[in-house]
Amino acid sequence: MKNKEKIEELYFKNGYSQKAIADELGVSSQYVNKVIVNNENYLLEKNKRKELNSEKHKQNTIDYIYRKRASAGIDVVYEQVKSLHKQDVQVLSGGKRPISDRAYRDWNKSAFKYNEKTKSYNLEKGISAGVDVPKRIKWTTF
Repeated sequence: MKNKEKIEELYFKNGYSQKAIADELGVSSQYVNKVIVNNENYLLEKNKRKELNSEKHKQNTIDYIYRKRASAGIDVVYEQVKSLHKQDVQVLSGGKRPISDRAYRDWNKSAFKYNEKTKSYNLEKGISAGVDVPKRIKWTTF
């Protein structure tokens, strides 16, 4: 087998890098590059390797962040819950105006049960809630 064929086989079939091929065959890396670039499958292989390296980079970044947080003693799940809680507080506080009954019901669906007869949502029995929590929400479509 000629060097050109070996180079193409090692690069396209076995996934070797250009430097590894040059070291193994004892040729210059410029020669390896010239042979590979002139092949019709080069652009396809190049894009495939680019996507693969991009995915590897993303995964390595995620792993690095988890290792960094673990070494700093940060509980990832706790941080996620804390972030969700912060978002809920912002939604519920609503800034300058109070939250609507509909928005409250949407945020806390499990606390309300729909009554078909009255076309409203009623607070479930057994749930103790403050005075500002609506006990009954009239539900009409717009």
